[in-house]
Amino acid sequence: MNIREATREDNRALCNLERRTPLNLGDHSIWLDRTSFFALHDLQAETVVMVAEQDGEIVGADRTTPADKLATGATAGSEGVKPAPTPAEEEQRTKPRAPKK
Repeated sequence: MNIREATREDNRALCNLERRTPLNLGDHSIWLDRTSFFALHDLQAETVVMVAEQDGEIVGADRTTPADKLATGATAGSEGVKPAPTPAEEEQRTKPRAPKK
């Protein structure tokens, strides 16, 4: 298995992974179907997306954004902006039943 930072060339594979896996939000889950995986992430400053590859296929993804970076890219401490209560916001997705090797 190879872990690396995602690139724009991974867009299609990441969108496909996202379509097959729910975003778990505690008591409920949502399914996303979009054509640009990075569109929402580009709105957040300093977002890092890492992917896990197995045999050349993306089987997992992890997105982390520092909590003091808001969706507008404004930083906590700016006028009228309150710092977030957690150190980071994170989202993980894993391909269902990825074979172990």
